[in-house]
Amino acid sequence: MRIEEQLEAEDDRSFLTFKEGLRHPRFYHITLMLFLGIFYGIYMAAVYKKTAQDFLDDDTLTLAGAIGSVCNGCSRYLWASL
Repeated sequence: MRIEEQLEAEDDRSFLTFKEGLRHPRFYHITLMLFLGIFYGIYMAAVYKKTAQDFLDDDTLTLAGAIGSVCNGCSRYLWASL
């Protein structure tokens, strides 16, 4: 079976059962991407101030955290609208 035929056959299915979904490689790929994307973002948001306190003063780090939080909130509306 050619690749195009496999893709067409795969697109014809409107749903997968739970067990089929767990056996599908896409499930593990998406789970890994989600874990890596969320883990490092949350980690950096939690430790940015402790990491850079030797280089920058507290007011600058507070401002950076505030700007980051505003950008995070605005980007959620942007991604939700897509």
